[in-house]
Amino acid sequence: MAHRSMPCASTISTGAPGGTTSSRALASATSTTTIWSLSRAVCAQSRSSAYWPRSRHAPTTITTLRRGSRRSATEPACIAASYRAAFRSGPAPRLSPVVTEMVSLEQALAELERPTAHLPRLVGQTLATRLYGSQRLHRAVPTPLALRLAALRGRLEWHLVPRRRAHALRLTEMIRGLSPDTPEAAVFARRRLVEDAVSAELQWRPWLVKRMPIEGLDRFLEARAEGRGVIVATAHIGPFLGLVRGLAARGMKIYISGGEWGGPDAHVGRRGQWTAMQNRSLEEAGCRWVRRGGSYPILRALLERGEVCFITVDAPGSLEVELAGHPARVRAGLASLALETGAAVVPGRTLRRGWGQVGILRDPVDTSQFDDPLDLTRHLLDLFGRTLLEYPEQVHENVFEVWAAAAR
Repeated sequence: MAHRSMPCASTISTGAPGGTTSSRALASATSTTTIWSLSRAVCAQSRSSAYWPRSRHAPTTITTLRRGSRRSATEPACIAASYRAAFRSGPAPRLSPVVTEMVSLEQALAELERPTAHLPRLVGQTLATRLYGSQRLHRAVPTPLALRLAALRGRLEWHLVPRRRAHALRLTEMIRGLSPDTPEAAVFARRRLVEDAVSAELQWRPWLVKRMPIEGLDRFLEARAEGRGVIVATAHIGPFLGLVRGLAARGMKIYISGGEWGGPDAHVGRRGQWTAMQNRSLEEAGCRWVRRGGSYPILRALLERGEVCFITVDAPGSLEVELAGHPARVRAGLASLALETGAAVVPGRTLRRGWGQVGILRDPVDTSQFDDPLDLTRHLLDLFGRTLLEYPEQVHENVFEVWAAAAR
């Protein structure tokens, strides 16, 4: 179909015979919808708004959208603006499915910026629970003392709480291959309970990350300077959200891909206080959660406009792989996003060291060496698998779940 350029105008063409443009044609649009935006004025507002602060794409002159095709970061706003301009003087026709999808994506991106940490209602909150969840209490107790008390709590759990002791022994058997009735297994299982307690106490103190060292930060900054989106790929090990807070403390906004933080009991009892504090501190640092369930197009749009997304490579899924020597079932979404958007992939993790924590960023992965998401996913899992085996007591239960899923 041939079009003739007309300055300062916006035409919506639906592929009707002869290039006819009308509301009737739009309503009966085929699977191919062409949005003809011929003026910079059409996209000026979207390019200057808060939703597209770092867009490096020029306004599209002719944009052809097909279901399943890649879309540039400016397209949702441009489509909506073009649609409004074309039908300003008459009744709005019914949007085609593709246009509706793009307008909905724009709305989802806007909704993403709204804080939500204050919305969930906490249940099972006793006076003791509320006191323990108070930030004033955690700030009043010096960090060195609080961490040593947490370590003591972990050792007491080993001796006094049979359920916790048995659980730690099961996890030790899975990751180290040690029989639960051996003295060596007891040593590592007790160490896991101490590690869990100290790591949790560190996360009760999000202000500590302002001083947390980040090794390899220059690698991340170099990837960021290229102007494209960046995926910080990570795995469930250590106080892993510390890296998010550490980067945010250095002025970077991070979008975190994940489910409902804390699991099904996230808002119950002391765990509810902990979950609320985690979400609140992340939002106060400028970060935002991208909840699972239709999150792929949102993450894709964020990366295409040059944002930083924090995504785990070991999220439960259906892809059969190997992780740290164990069969596992994970998702390939991270790899698919990287290959589709051209985003840089920087492996990163947070580990406990001594009585503190440290963020570690590796060299960006050269994604051009991988032809499909499966190969890239396996490569990333191989990188993190070595870390899991090196620090087995810091491995989260999420990892054991993806192992168990593969065994079923």
